[in-house]
Amino acid sequence: MAIESEDEEDTRAELQAFLLELLANGPVSTREVKAGAAANGYKWRTVERAKTDLGITTKKGQGASAPWYWALPSNN
Repeated sequence: MAIESEDEEDTRAELQAFLLELLANGPVSTREVKAGAAANGYKWRTVERAKTDLGITTKKGQGASAPWYWALPSNN
């Protein structure tokens, strides 16, 4: 396992705070998460790692063309 640099740890902590704030009021579409992450300069793979670290879940909306949503474990 590679050791993270201090900058990577700071970025991951900032990203986790971003996701916690974004999802605090309930589920958010993956499209919105991607847009917010990109606007803040976060790489998608790093976002996915933070998602796993925080236990964020995904759920598909109802209907064939419904989007996927991200939610904090307590908001499911």
